[in-house]
Amino acid sequence: MTLADVAREAGVAKSTASYAFSDPHRLAADTTRRVREAAQRLGYSGPSALGRALASGRTSVVAVVTRALLEAPDTDPHALQVIDGLSRELASLGYGVLLLPPVTNEATHKLHEGAMYDAAVTVRRIDGIPETDVMLAQRGVPWVRLDGVPDDDKAVAMDAVTPSMQILRSLTDGGHVRVATVALRLSLEDRGMQILDGPASASLMKGLPSSVPQKVPRDRLEAFARVGIAPSHIVSCSIVTREDGHAAGQTLLSLPVDERPTAIVCQADVFAWGVIDAARELGLRVPEDVSVTGFDGLVGGVFDDLNLTTVVQDGATKGRLVARWVTLASTGPDAPPPFDLQATVRWGSSTAHASKQASGPPSA
Repeated sequence: MTLADVAREAGVAKSTASYAFSDPHRLAADTTRRVREAAQRLGYSGPSALGRALASGRTSVVAVVTRALLEAPDTDPHALQVIDGLSRELASLGYGVLLLPPVTNEATHKLHEGAMYDAAVTVRRIDGIPETDVMLAQRGVPWVRLDGVPDDDKAVAMDAVTPSMQILRSLTDGGHVRVATVALRLSLEDRGMQILDGPASASLMKGLPSSVPQKVPRDRLEAFARVGIAPSHIVSCSIVTREDGHAAGQTLLSLPVDERPTAIVCQADVFAWGVIDAARELGLRVPEDVSVTGFDGLVGGVFDDLNLTTVVQDGATKGRLVARWVTLASTGPDAPPPFDLQATVRWGSSTAHASKQASGPPSA
């Protein structure tokens, strides 16, 4: 049974029968009723979802391209919070979510080619970023990148610099001179861990903003510049994991005592978790021997125990705001302005005055 059969039964054109299902407001109520009654008599349930999408150019589906759901839940909890908020808000707005992996081989390439959606969001793809970017750009749909070369500020405006400055001022006011940072990768091309010592760090800071292509680490390093200090060391990691934070912590805290940072400002709470584990393994106490701060404001499980001083950006709220933006962008002629998201400092017990810190091990 087809739509054409229903149109003949109701005595209307096929296009009129189609409107009775897809846009009944365009028809007189009596016409819509006549078509629906004809469909019921013939046992016709309506056009297929694919047919409706092809006819209208709308699917009411948003693609979320990610690998986060394939990882252990504690690998990057912030990414999971964003995806959760995104999915819940889309559902409340009447949209479905299509989860897609990044484009890494012929199979995933074909998967993307056949997918239908009105907008896209990418978050924690890890790999296949350039290849996926090409596919998504060809679609011409509204698209927000929370990874790769992020452009999420078009959807969510958040001042990360001011709260980061508050933390840095607290550290410098507390006597900290050697303040290192564990950063997100400074360039999309960076692979593995990159280490910049004092002179290299100072040179990079003088070259801001052009010296750091990636926006997120650049904004957070900008806080150092505005406070008037350069990090004693910058350790950048290509991916946010506890293991990367641990490796960075081992590197920084194994330096000679007169070079070792007394405070480490991490650009993710997950990094801070790894740094604190490294400190404990080296016999150092937090905050007595080294202060550690984070960014994201994660709670629950190990993060309740760590009680970090951190910048809070609510991942679920960010996801909800991104969802609202992409749905508005996909239905209107112009992109809407970004939604505001406030970032604030949550003071924990992971920092102390430098004067209260002992030199401590390691004593090689």
